[in-house]
Amino acid sequence: MKLESVQRVYERLGRDDPMWAVLTDDRFRNNKWDADAFFETGREEVAAVMQALERDGVTVARGAALDFGSGVGRLSQALCGHFSDVTGVDISSTMVEAANRYNRHGSRCRYVVNTDNRLAPIADSSLDFIYSSITLQHVPPGFQLDYIRDFFRVLRPGGVAVFQIRAANMEGGALLQALREFNAGVLRPLWKRLRGRPPVQVHTLAPSAIEAVLREVGAEVRSVVDADARARRSRRSLVYTVVASGGRLTRAAALRSATGQPRTATSRPLRRCSVSASHWPDGAQWRRTAVARTAAPAVFPHLRLDQ
Repeated sequence: MKLESVQRVYERLGRDDPMWAVLTDDRFRNNKWDADAFFETGREEVAAVMQALERDGVTVARGAALDFGSGVGRLSQALCGHFSDVTGVDISSTMVEAANRYNRHGSRCRYVVNTDNRLAPIADSSLDFIYSSITLQHVPPGFQLDYIRDFFRVLRPGGVAVFQIRAANMEGGALLQALREFNAGVLRPLWKRLRGRPPVQVHTLAPSAIEAVLREVGAEVRSVVDADARARRSRRSLVYTVVASGGRLTRAAALRSATGQPRTATSRPLRRCSVSASHWPDGAQWRRTAVARTAAPAVFPHLRLDQ
C-alpha cells in the first residue's frame, strides 16, 4: 500500500468537503460545518491538552510547534494561541489551500504539503512540540512508524510529542496483522465506495511496534491514554505523550536504508514515567498497566466520532 491512495482521497475531500473530512460527523456532511464552531473544537481540544500536560508536570517550551495532519488548520490555528510559530503539515494540497484561507495568524502559522514518508520540509532539532490527532490512523502502519520515528528527528532535546493512533484490542501475529491491513486498505474502502462514502482508510498500529521505535530513538513515554469515549470491541484509540531524549537523531539516522532492509532497534529499555492518576483528565477513572492509561473523552471529544 502506498501513500498515493491516501493522498487521492484527501485531495478530493479537501476540495469538496474539507471540514467534514476532518471531523466526520454526518450532521455536518456536505459543507454544513459552521467555521466558527469547527475551529472552536480545535481551541477547546488544544487548551485541554496543554492543561493536562501542565498538570502532569510535562514541561513544553512555547517556541515552535507542528500540527501533523493539519487539514484545514483546526488544531494549528489553536496552537498559535500557545506557541510562537506553528507549522501545519498535510498530505493534501487542497487541504493546505483551504488552511491558508482560514489562517488568522499571518506568518506565525505556515502550511506545507508533504507527500513523503518522513517530515521532509522540517529541519533537524527545530521543534519544541508536535501534536497529531486522528491522522496517523489513516495511513498504513509502516508509514505511521516512519512518521513517529521522524518526530524525534525534528524535535529538540526535551521536546514533546503527543500523538494518537488506533490499536487493535488483540495484537495477534503477522498473519492476523496482514489480514487486518488488507481489510483496512482494500476491503473497507471498497465497501465505503459501494455505500457512497469516501474510501477513507482506518488502520491499526501495534503498541509493541511503537515501543520498538521509541526505544530506538531513546524517548521517554510519559503516558499512554485510552482516549475513546466509548469502549470498542475490536480497537481502541491511544494517545501517547513522549519526551525526546537529549541525544540528537539526525536525518540520516531517521531514514530506513535505501535497500529496504529493516533497521535494528537498540536493546536499551524503553523509559517510562507514569503520571499521577489525578492529572489526565479531571474526573476520569484510571486503569493501570506499565504505562498509565485512562478513558479521556473530556480531553479528546472528537474521538467520539467514527473516524
